[in-house]
Amino acid sequence: MMTFVCCVEYGRLEQQTLLMIESLRTFGGDLSSSRVLAVKGRRGPSLAPSTLRAFERLGVEFVEAKEGENPHPWLNYANKVVAVQTAERMARTETIAWIDSDIFVLSAPNSLVLKGEEQFIARREWLPPAMLKGDAHFEPYWRDVCQVLGTSLDDLPWLATEGRCAEQLAYFNSGLFSWRRGIGFADAYYSAFSTLLRSKLATPEGQFFTADQVILSPIVARLGLKWRELTPDEHNMVFQGLITGPSAAPAMNKSSIVHYSRSMEQPYREAFLQRLNAERPEFANWLTRYFAMHDKNESNSRSTDKLVAKALRIARGLQYRLYDRSTIRSRSGNAQ
Repeated sequence: MMTFVCCVEYGRLEQQTLLMIESLRTFGGDLSSSRVLAVKGRRGPSLAPSTLRAFERLGVEFVEAKEGENPHPWLNYANKVVAVQTAERMARTETIAWIDSDIFVLSAPNSLVLKGEEQFIARREWLPPAMLKGDAHFEPYWRDVCQVLGTSLDDLPWLATEGRCAEQLAYFNSGLFSWRRGIGFADAYYSAFSTLLRSKLATPEGQFFTADQVILSPIVARLGLKWRELTPDEHNMVFQGLITGPSAAPAMNKSSIVHYSRSMEQPYREAFLQRLNAERPEFANWLTRYFAMHDKNESNSRSTDKLVAKALRIARGLQYRLYDRSTIRSRSGNAQ
């Protein structure tokens, strides 16, 4: 058994989180009864009563972060950092897994369970600022990140790739990962996230919102963790730009986890559901029944909550833009 941790807050994330947990409870096999912690990582309107009732039915422990626990509440990904620390504090299992809410569990995610001396498990991320051997565009950025986090780019491993792509520098996707409780990972994750944001480092294009991802491989290197990479079947990323066409994500026939991002939104929804129907008809049928039984528009609709949520979005958006203007862009390693 293991412990899963996710984030939840007022609005759309409530419905996504509930759907993800329902899929885990229904299709998670031996792990379907695992402990689940849903963490509200920053202040905001209360969850809908229907969400809290569903949590009780699903055996989910809802935890609200205390004031001051979130180092950067203006950035939504900081909620994950708080949740990881909460799980480290509350879990009793050896394996703890962070899971994004925009994920479907299609079968038992046994690949997340740590075995032997393993201490960290995740799959690679190939989107920017991923760095391929022979392409130095992001090299200065990664060197700066590593230096800020107390390690060296030379300590990061290279991952072998199949097909036409060159080897890739270890860059782990933060949508789904597991770690061994008690190894110092949670504290390192919290510290590295805050350290990187305080540094104001950004890619040559000004990207900084991947802070929760780019810190993972430097942490693994600095702590000397024994890690294992998830395969595409074990964490299949069917994002909105990867549903059809020559770059389409692999088939979901054997996938235990599908990370869909915005693929359930318009205008991508129909194409994604067509693939799901063709490749995982049992799950697609369950999903249809789920939506028929649940009012997708049900939420805490009190006008005061909506006003508070809107005010917080505006304030946090302003903080985001102010930070964006203060970032320090790394140079491109391919610059002449």
